[in-house]
Amino acid sequence: MKITYLLDVVFPFLGVLAEEGASKPITVLDLLKSGGWVILPLFLISFLVVALIFYYFASIRLSAVWTKDLDRRIENALKKQDLFLVAEVIKNRSEGCARLLKEVLNFLSKHKDADLESVTSVAEAFGSGFSSLLNQRILYLLDAGVIAPMLGLFGTVIGILRSFGSIAAEPSPMRTLLLAGGVSQALVSTAIGLIVGISAMFFYFFF
Repeated sequence: MKITYLLDVVFPFLGVLAEEGASKPITVLDLLKSGGWVILPLFLISFLVVALIFYYFASIRLSAVWTKDLDRRIENALKKQDLFLVAEVIKNRSEGCARLLKEVLNFLSKHKDADLESVTSVAEAFGSGFSSLLNQRILYLLDAGVIAPMLGLFGTVIGILRSFGSIAAEPSPMRTLLLAGGVSQALVSTAIGLIVGISAMFFYFFF
């Protein structure tokens, strides 16, 4: 009885190992295919993350807020105590601080008797709004950093359910090997989701 059991279990097991050893090595493309359809939205998110990173490196920089040239020109105008000259300097400037000064000068032109506290409130309100605008840009990276791991986990759950379904329909004693292979393939989507999510979160905190 025991010898028959060994013949039925051990020899098929050795046969499977021999077939696996003779088969070609698993490539990255094979692993990606084994991840299922969840890999497609994960790739879309990864391309979006890369595009956003390059865009933020080009747009979110110190020169978008303040430049040395603007600093020098405004300082020279303030030394002359000429607000009209300051308005002329910042007229066609796109820096955040130049736009803030435009708002302050516009407020002063309409309320010439305004006190320092009122002017400060206007400047702080515009500065907070401009800062929030810059922060809202990078929230897309935060969204990608949250969605990607969840998608990967969802793909893993689907893969494991599929593996257990195959195991339930398989009467042979090799079901454990089938389960191990199915789970390893299912975890591919989680691994990719974590890579995309960690990268997105890293650059989110960087920016």
